[in-house]
Amino acid sequence: MENAKTAADEPAAEAATSWTDRLGLRALDYSIPEAANRWPYMLGGVTSALIVLLVLTGLYLEQFYQPTPVGARDSVLYIITRAPLGDWVRSVHYWASGALTVSLTAHLAYVFWRRSYRKPREVTWWAGVVLAAVVFLLLVTGTGLRGDQEGFEALAHFVAGGELTQALGGGFFTDGFTPSTSLLARIFTLHTSLLPLVLLVAIALHYWLIRHLGIHSSSPRTRSFRDHLVQLSGLTLLTYAAVGAVAFLAPEGLGVRAGKLARDVGDGDRARRAGRISPGAPFTRPESGRSPRYSWRYRLDRPRSGAARARLLALRMAGRSPVAHGHVNPFTTGGGPCDASH
Repeated sequence: MENAKTAADEPAAEAATSWTDRLGLRALDYSIPEAANRWPYMLGGVTSALIVLLVLTGLYLEQFYQPTPVGARDSVLYIITRAPLGDWVRSVHYWASGALTVSLTAHLAYVFWRRSYRKPREVTWWAGVVLAAVVFLLLVTGTGLRGDQEGFEALAHFVAGGELTQALGGGFFTDGFTPSTSLLARIFTLHTSLLPLVLLVAIALHYWLIRHLGIHSSSPRTRSFRDHLVQLSGLTLLTYAAVGAVAFLAPEGLGVRAGKLARDVGDGDRARRAGRISPGAPFTRPESGRSPRYSWRYRLDRPRSGAARARLLALRMAGRSPVAHGHVNPFTTGGGPCDASH
């Protein structure tokens, strides 16, 4: 019996001589609507590609981050100033999250506009909605890990929400949940472990249903999914290149230390004189009942004069070249006093 089965399998094994057959890539040669190669249909694929980029950059940043109230800010400063490519990787993570928000929102809006949530794709739609909700939670929890005033206020929102929903288990987001770990450590665990697992399950379900039910389209013409994958890969590379370029030209900085401006929320001039905000940073007086708005990027405060902007650009470029830094720095200081707080 076993000999007969082996003999029957030999022709199939001999026929699989190419790597395409050995890796089972012929499974990608199924037909999909030709309309799927238009860019609105590729928003879902771009969203998945951005999630992969965020996972990779997040794994790198996780190696240097310390999720403690005392060490979080110092670890972020270490990433920015000393970790290999840390400033750029952190900026890629920041800008990729923004691009993910745009692509995911556009994808949901396009699917809703085309009414692709109707029978038999209701579960596919709800899986996408759950995916969007998890992405939103990842964005919020990621903000709480910044280690600056903005991150502190994000944690304060978690505490306020937890106190309002204690009957529903919201006490997890309060400081009184347990004395053994800080709220920041629990938020870090959510951001790096639990929420990514839920996101992976939602993505797997979403893609399996799309493969099983097909893409919603009225076009009778079809193309191979492998051709679609090649085109999507090209769009993904362009997206990665754009995010990397933006991260290089506009690196994300670190805001002021939490609570540092609490005494000056109503007086921007006094905050500038105290050296807590650079002279070129915008400062908006808070409205009653609302949180004040600051320029959170003390490393990226936009000077208003052209000469100051040129000096800042030169410093950024020099920061990526240790050899050039010694030559550029004397010409970029401007002869003014050094601000030790920065």
